[in-house]
Amino acid sequence: MAKARTVKVENQITDFPVERTHSLKIHLFSYRTPTKIVSSAVLILFLDKSINKSHLQALFQEYDKTQEYKVLHNSIETLTSLDYCGEEYSAIIDQRWTKVENSRHIKLVYWYDNKWGYSSRVTDLVKKISEGYSD
Repeated sequence: MAKARTVKVENQITDFPVERTHSLKIHLFSYRTPTKIVSSAVLILFLDKSINKSHLQALFQEYDKTQEYKVLHNSIETLTSLDYCGEEYSAIIDQRWTKVENSRHIKLVYWYDNKWGYSSRVTDLVKKISEGYSD
């Protein structure tokens, strides 16, 4: 079953590649794909400031290179849902479907391997916690 949620976020956007001075409204539509564990979702952002598609993609590419943990990954390849099985990223943005409409309305499609991606973040957390206990 598909689920849709809408949230309004003001100013404090942490670790998201849209400039932090933007306030935005987020609408998320998640749906299951016909695979055992890989899912996809559509993330719709309504910004209060303008942005163009190339700038947005450059922000995501920069974030992809500099992030500490494998949270977001950009994909421009022509892949299917099964190709994302075993991906350790929390979300893989399928840039083929990125759209910026009216310079403030962003639509992103992303894929995620629910089990593998979650397990990867738990592993990151355990490593982070264990750093506090090292000699």
